[in-house]
Amino acid sequence: EVWSSIEDVQAWIDSGIPSQVFREDGPMKFIMNGSIQVAGYQKPYPSSCQGDVQLGFQVEVKSSCQQVWNVITNFRDCSWIKGCIYASIDPKHSNLRALSMADGRTIMQKLLFVKNNKISYQQLSGDAVLGYKGVVSKTTSTVTGTGCGIGFQYQLRKMNNWQEQVETMYESLLHDTVPYIRQLFQNPSRGVDHQFRVEITNGYIRHEALSSVHSSLANAVRLNSPSNISKVEIAVEDRLKALVHRWFYIVENPNRDAEPAHEILAKNFSLLLSSAHINSFKSFREWLQGPANLTKASTHTIDSFEFQKGLRNTHVLKMVISWNGVLRSNGEHWIAQTQHNWNIVDHADDNFARIQTLKVHFLVPFSPLNESSSGDHENSCLFHVNKGCYDGHCT
Repeated sequence: EVWSSIEDVQAWIDSGIPSQVFREDGPMKFIMNGSIQVAGYQKPYPSSCQGDVQLGFQVEVKSSCQQVWNVITNFRDCSWIKGCIYASIDPKHSNLRALSMADGRTIMQKLLFVKNNKISYQQLSGDAVLGYKGVVSKTTSTVTGTGCGIGFQYQLRKMNNWQEQVETMYESLLHDTVPYIRQLFQNPSRGVDHQFRVEITNGYIRHEALSSVHSSLANAVRLNSPSNISKVEIAVEDRLKALVHRWFYIVENPNRDAEPAHEILAKNFSLLLSSAHINSFKSFREWLQGPANLTKASTHTIDSFEFQKGLRNTHVLKMVISWNGVLRSNGEHWIAQTQHNWNIVDHADDNFARIQTLKVHFLVPFSPLNESSSGDHENSCLFHVNKGCYDGHCT
């Protein structure tokens, strides 16, 4: 709303609109309980007096502030931005990144600072509203049963059609950003499962054995099932675990052979890893023999495993994975934890179910085992990049 006088304000109140807007349902609860703070709109001033309009809100989530901050301050991780597939850092300017969006857009962002529990960035191009500055902050949650308060503040110059741009941002915040952030950080933090070095070194052998076991169990059940039951409807869990362990065997095996992946990747597959979007076998081979090879040894352990049967021969798989690795450069032991979301197709005649899409985002970013991963230090995203241990490790 824009009011030019107190009379206009009173007329708006008397119209009954406020009682309809500030109702006790949907996103308006966020405003009523103070979870969202929205700056009042103002009448435009002459150009000589133009300033900035600010819009802000806070979201309460169940994840801990450490878990939230590890994701948001990692400049290569755009999983907290709805619609972002992956982020690419400018090789010459580490504070510039390009966000590749699911709708085909490319959004350019500039990192301004990371300090005092705040991260600030500027939207440069590719978005519906350009030039605005954003500040994301973390605070202790004020709501019982939640883990962290995430504050968002946006600053926009009062130029041209600024009121229309504010409306666009406001609608996006209420209907896209708030629900997405709540969903993303809905789970409490989980600890990383630490592995001994011998377990890291021999992890791929363990995955090969487990894949074989689950394959044998699935095949035995299917072989003895009634002929009137579809083979892809039974032994689903063993079938999926055989695939998962096969995937980890391939990416952990020190021989870096990509050929076995032919039998577990579906046609037109898409792998959205922490810093790469892979949609061809050639790019998968390059990733496996390049960034993934920065570790001398690595292993993955499954912290949680959930799946849902989809239509016909498709399944959706969600996992939390702990990663342990030994760097090739200096022999240090590093850890991380990620959320995996897989879409899988399964044909009864194939040796394995196949990965159609795989998406990974960080719960706990890469960090040395003997160092804190709180994410509070300056330029935490650059810390991991400069260590040379970020690209592609957490598969």
